[in-house]
Amino acid sequence: LVIEFVLKFIFFFVLFHFNIPYHQPRGMLSGHFVKTITFY
Repeated sequence: LVIEFVLKFIFFFVLFHFNIPYHQPRGMLSGHFVKTITFY
């Protein structure tokens, strides 16, 4: 469970860092990233 959280955190961090939203809107990506940071 912790491993999955870390992988997801790194995944969204990389997407946010390189500004590559892929199949998600940028607002949703940024919101999820901020939510992950707040939860972390």
